[in-house]
Amino acid sequence: MANRGAVVKFEFFNVLRSRWLLVYFIALAASTIGLARIVDDPRKTQLALLNVVGVLCPLVSVLFAVTYWYSSERFTELMLSQPVSRGMLFWSRLLALSGSLTLCSLLGILLPGLFCGLLDGAMIWLLAATGFLSVISSMIGALIAVYVQDRMRGIGLALGLWFYAELLHDGIALTALISLRDYPLDLAVGIWSALNPVCLTRVAMLLRLDAPLLLGHSGALVRNLAQSDTGLYYAAAAAMVWLAVPVCLASRHFRRRDL
Repeated sequence: MANRGAVVKFEFFNVLRSRWLLVYFIALAASTIGLARIVDDPRKTQLALLNVVGVLCPLVSVLFAVTYWYSSERFTELMLSQPVSRGMLFWSRLLALSGSLTLCSLLGILLPGLFCGLLDGAMIWLLAATGFLSVISSMIGALIAVYVQDRMRGIGLALGLWFYAELLHDGIALTALISLRDYPLDLAVGIWSALNPVCLTRVAMLLRLDAPLLLGHSGALVRNLAQSDTGLYYAAAAAMVWLAVPVCLASRHFRRRDL
């Protein structure tokens, strides 16, 4: 247990020394302050921040996790030559990555939000969505780095997944809705939305902000479901799956692969 704590502590502070995390924190803080100054309505500011978070957090988290994992390959070999198990090293690095990225993203929004008077119930949900996207994206980045040993292919795959989650996923849903508009697609679109953590987070957050006109096609169709207890359980189950599956796959492959 002491060795595990030491490894987690070392990995955590090693990640925090990265200048890119400082740039990430400053970018989020500047976005929060700038939007609060430009937009007088706190609710509209939170909606604008949701768009920033939905694009920036997944991109930074998945790219940072992938590049950090690749750059630590020699250190990984050195650590595994010591009395440190693969499982301990994997979980220590994953906790350090997800924890540091989540901390920077939350502080980058929370501190300026307190200064600008944006902290309310909806802001708490926005912070929760930010943390969720940071953790999920860092786990997906770890999964990519563990499975794809070539650095350039791994980074390209990370960028491709981000592009798909931000643009192509909703585009496919919109095309299906237009082509099959005569058929009931509520359940199908709800399931399709759950296959994208960015879309799932955006829909849940917009519902909490009571902004039905901004939900888009996917959100409008699952609005009635999401406002019920069944919808709450559905969203929670989908979030748990997104938290569990990437980390389980990455952990299993990291324990078995040749370094």
